[in-house]
Amino acid sequence: MSTPTDSNPPRYRTRSITRSNSSFAPVESIGPPVQPKPKPRSRKKSAVATGERPRTRSQGEATPAAAAAAPQPAAPKPRNPRQYTARFELARKAGELRNQTPPRTTAAVVESEPAPHLSTPQTYSTSEAAAIFSGTQSGGTPQGASTQNAMFAHQKVAELKEDLKLELGTDIYVTDRTWAPSLYHDLVSEGDVDKFLKQSNSGYREGRWTGLPEYAKKESDLYKPIVAIVNRILAKFGRDGAASVTRKAVDTHALNMDHDNHHKTRPDISIRATGPSFARPSTSYSTGIGYQNVASVFDAKLERAKDQQLDQVAQLGTYCRQIYIQQPNREFVRALIITEKHVRVVHYDRSGTYVTPFHDVHTDPLTFIRLVLGLSSTDESVLGIDTSVQWIIDPKTGKKCSGTIASSDREGNPINYNLDMTAPPFVRASIRGRGTTCWHASHPETGERVLIKDAWRTGTRKSEIEYLKVAQGVEGVVQMISFEDDRAETKNYRPATCQHPGFHNRIKSRVVMEHYGPSIWNFDDRIQLIAAIKDAIQAHKKLYDRLVLHRDISMQNVLIGPSAEPGRRGVIIDLDMAVKIDRKPSEISADPRTGTRQYQSMAVLQSSNPKIQPPPPQDHLDDIESFFYATCHIVFWFATPGVPNRNIPEFLSKWESAKEADARAWKALFMSEPLDTDLISKYWGRPIVNLLQSFKKFIDGIHRSKADYRATAKTSDKLVKMLRKKLWMKAEEHYAEVDGFFQTCLDALELEEINGPAPGTSDSSAPSSPESSPIRLPQRRQPLPQLASGHYEPTEGVKRPSEEALTEGSPKKRQRSGLSRRLEAENATLERSSSEDSE
Repeated sequence: MSTPTDSNPPRYRTRSITRSNSSFAPVESIGPPVQPKPKPRSRKKSAVATGERPRTRSQGEATPAAAAAAPQPAAPKPRNPRQYTARFELARKAGELRNQTPPRTTAAVVESEPAPHLSTPQTYSTSEAAAIFSGTQSGGTPQGASTQNAMFAHQKVAELKEDLKLELGTDIYVTDRTWAPSLYHDLVSEGDVDKFLKQSNSGYREGRWTGLPEYAKKESDLYKPIVAIVNRILAKFGRDGAASVTRKAVDTHALNMDHDNHHKTRPDISIRATGPSFARPSTSYSTGIGYQNVASVFDAKLERAKDQQLDQVAQLGTYCRQIYIQQPNREFVRALIITEKHVRVVHYDRSGTYVTPFHDVHTDPLTFIRLVLGLSSTDESVLGIDTSVQWIIDPKTGKKCSGTIASSDREGNPINYNLDMTAPPFVRASIRGRGTTCWHASHPETGERVLIKDAWRTGTRKSEIEYLKVAQGVEGVVQMISFEDDRAETKNYRPATCQHPGFHNRIKSRVVMEHYGPSIWNFDDRIQLIAAIKDAIQAHKKLYDRLVLHRDISMQNVLIGPSAEPGRRGVIIDLDMAVKIDRKPSEISADPRTGTRQYQSMAVLQSSNPKIQPPPPQDHLDDIESFFYATCHIVFWFATPGVPNRNIPEFLSKWESAKEADARAWKALFMSEPLDTDLISKYWGRPIVNLLQSFKKFIDGIHRSKADYRATAKTSDKLVKMLRKKLWMKAEEHYAEVDGFFQTCLDALELEEINGPAPGTSDSSAPSSPESSPIRLPQRRQPLPQLASGHYEPTEGVKRPSEEALTEGSPKKRQRSGLSRRLEAENATLERSSSEDSE
């Protein structure tokens, strides 16, 4: 992915963030930064920092214009870009740096009972778990490059197409010629098609569709005749649904449809749909069409260019990916490519893609008509929609106003949970992969809030359910209520003869879990954030004591806990990539793509290096390193809670580079230099800077130790033995040391809550405006596209309250920390004792 250069770049190249008025996530622009309105300085916390409602400015208060006139701190001194690029190249070429292997799973899928009846698993001490840890975990099917993150503003759609080629693979599976004609036989009979073709208004004469030109000069010559033919077919055969369920072909080649928040794309032809799963888009087009309400898309191609198979898959993939995102209950999406003479099906599901051979629309009109009807069906299940998720559409607005999702309750009884329409579901944006979708819902009778997770695992992986059983009763780890396995399989969407090497069958499961707070990305204050991460690390240790390694620690997999009590302030979720650490050696398999790229350890990223094979397995230290990167991500991103720095460090986006070597090199560069505190907003203060410095030193020490052991060991077996003796057996000490960093930080933050910052340090509680922030680095792409009725929930880079509505000087609501409560209780006891003595 290309990165624009700056004429006078600082240490890291930068892009400035602008704000969008849409409900989609943050906008990024290239060029001079847009200056947001400054806010007056104040000793008190802003409404953003305190979580209070904004108020109007009081009399005598400084205006934004007056604040803008005040002198601003100077930006950091620019660094030599050539020197920095050279340093990066040196880091990138250091292929022998610290490595380990994330393993692959080969265990069979375990059948599940209707509802979980879980016994408490055996728990080991951390040292016992380390002794059992044989370095032979199994892992998941490699994911490859992924488009799981939403596009950010500077990225071009052409770049997304290239990413899709990497994600879906360049070796596209082509079915045999019998597959397409075998589809959708139940939608229309051959006899009914013959009768239709003989009618004068069918548009079919003397063995051809008369509207289609024999030789078109350009693709646009095909739009009108294809739309006319498809609508004639739908008018004859496509009206089996209720009056509120309709389908119509629309020429959309000139219509901009919202795509990944910042962009617009234009499919040639779209099948506009109404019905339970289709909502009118928020952006009001004259045709009322967007990716939220299209059943499928058709692409017109010239006959002479029809063999550009990979480009066709990538182009239609950009549209079908949006259908997945904006219609979150999709299980597969199909599209058609139509030329002057031929038609082919392009299919997308969580295992990837395939295409059919081209079929002649003139000599085989039956197959053509059935394909049109199948991709425009009024039966949503035929379109690939999971009908266990049902919405009610408001007839006035065309929006989804309520909905339900079918699953089971704690006793295993069938139940329709009520969807929370105010909380958009989380949707993993990529086509190929786990396709994780998380639904916020509640029990229809008790009102108990739950989180329902749909995910697709490879058929060779153990279900997440097996690890959730082990986690039963572990404080700080997500707790399961019920589950359903084998809800669908991608092999059922393909020919039975599909033996393509790139195909891995995926199985859909649904898990109902207890509901917790939002991701730590949505923290309210420093104490809440640090306490949540601290407790999540301790929960990780407890899970490790039960011989389970998480392997996918990320910012989005650590949630704010249900209580402010220690141990319940943070929760880790998503055990899709988890593994038992007592596997047999025969099950080991190197896989550097397990987990979330931006937070993967350097050792995991390095494990694909052919010079270091076989690499050692992923261990607890790799997950601890992921906690470090998640903490850095938030601290370097935000100026204050919910308010991003105007310019975001480039390394944050580079950490999630598609190429493992590049992502590892940027992390190696970050670890090799002192922590640049000038890039951290003053809001965070000295305690959190100290935390990052201590944590960074710890991680760097682990890197150096592993590199030394790798250089010393002659064989992989000796390396594993050395790692077990030198590192894994010290897991208890590692967890305790990291926990100490966070406890020290919390103690310092709580003292600041009482006494204010130490003399000579900045007022970390004061808000840091974007103007005063020294950070000058570019926005990363969003990890979590989230949508409600097809729209993303504002996440990274979007302020929860309106910045313009915030003013300083409002009454400050101080959160009473644990230390504060203890001191208050002691003071109250002393006062009572004094009064009793005086009496």
